[in-house]
Amino acid sequence: MLSEEFSSTLRNDCGLNMEKSLLIGFSGGPDSLCLLYLLLESGARVHAAHLDHGLRDSSTGEAAQAQQLCQRLGVPCAVQRKDVAGYAAAHHISIEESARILRYRFLFDEAERNHDQAVLVGHNADDQVETILMHMMRGSGSSGLVGIRRILLPNPWSDVIPLVRPLLNISRVDITQFLHERHLQPVIDASNTDTLYFRNRIRQELLPILETYNPQIRRRLTHMASVIAAEDDYLSMEVNTDWCKAVLEEGEKYLVFGRSFTASLHPALLRRILRRAISRMDSTLRDIDYNVIDRAAEFCSQPSRMNRVDLLAGIELFSYSKDRLVMARVNDPIHQIWPQLTGGGDSEILVPGELLISDHWKISTSIQTDYQPTPDRMIAQVDKRKLKGSPLLSRVKPGDRFAPYGYAGNIKKVGDFWTGEGLPVRARQNWPLVRAGGEIIWIPGFRIADTVQVDSTTTEIVRFDLIKK
Repeated sequence: MLSEEFSSTLRNDCGLNMEKSLLIGFSGGPDSLCLLYLLLESGARVHAAHLDHGLRDSSTGEAAQAQQLCQRLGVPCAVQRKDVAGYAAAHHISIEESARILRYRFLFDEAERNHDQAVLVGHNADDQVETILMHMMRGSGSSGLVGIRRILLPNPWSDVIPLVRPLLNISRVDITQFLHERHLQPVIDASNTDTLYFRNRIRQELLPILETYNPQIRRRLTHMASVIAAEDDYLSMEVNTDWCKAVLEEGEKYLVFGRSFTASLHPALLRRILRRAISRMDSTLRDIDYNVIDRAAEFCSQPSRMNRVDLLAGIELFSYSKDRLVMARVNDPIHQIWPQLTGGGDSEILVPGELLISDHWKISTSIQTDYQPTPDRMIAQVDKRKLKGSPLLSRVKPGDRFAPYGYAGNIKKVGDFWTGEGLPVRARQNWPLVRAGGEIIWIPGFRIADTVQVDSTTTEIVRFDLIKK
């Protein structure tokens, strides 16, 4: 009976083409062994892959057992060993999370190499219940209470190969019965009983207690997840619409949001957009804490005095030019957003001519006789006669002051001027300045100096264009 239901699940619920090959993550344990046999009985073309986590002395032998099981069934099985503990220590994450990341990375690399249509893993109905409880105890939002999705695409490892869980509606009891009927002996992973792991404590300690309150707790949690999944799908469609409006610019390592639109969003949509944004910054992050999203949401409506807030894993959210919010990693120069000098000391700017600021920005200069009004702050027009020397491209220096045009001769410290204009502190050290005769005549992206403004006596104008390449 299980085989008939499974074949229908593969085609109708998982949308798999039985003519194309599949990759199964094969530990050799009860779930993956059941999944492998069911796939073979359904006539699927299967490859297997086993990751040896190297966490126990017995893991090498278990990997060999898993490979031998596959060989007896005529299923190709790739085996790889990874230092899960070392990866966890290097990235400051739990052993469980490290194992998950390395396992899925390996599986999807294998699937891509073999041109498999999907990666299949053996999560079952009991895993679903345990996952919901784990997320609940970590203070997850409704998306976390959905638990495990049957099909995940896109996923953190691929935009084209889905992660599929065909056993998600099958209980651990039914899986055990299936193996018993076929006299199948799985590989036993001793770590599955180790209560040092959070999931195992839920499985062995918490769930038995909850069942004394409600013997149907597993079924109730599964039904709850199904209801929340439908609501979550609807909210996700709303988020997709608002995401396009909220995100002004998206790069490989940053996101730029419009402050006014973001602040106007309903809190439920804002929180989901922020959660999605953090996942874009680091797709390996899971179970993003409530407090992280709360800090980010509060900053969107009420920025702190420092105009930035730390989120997690080296990701921050900060104000930029008063009307924008940027999410990026703390130490990333994000050259695509703003100009940042990458060279050494001061450099002469030829007029006319061009000078590279970085791989992403340059300054172009020209001579003109007529002033051309423009609101573009990437363009500066100054009176050539008022320049006290050749223009130089420079950085900010200790004690630098600036007399911005339109401030009625009010001389400001450059840092104070930037604070008033909303330039993040992280961008200031390498922000390009244009000097002439030791005086700052233009802060690109902001203002020219009052001392070089064009007036009725001007006969020749030097035009500077800050250009994003």
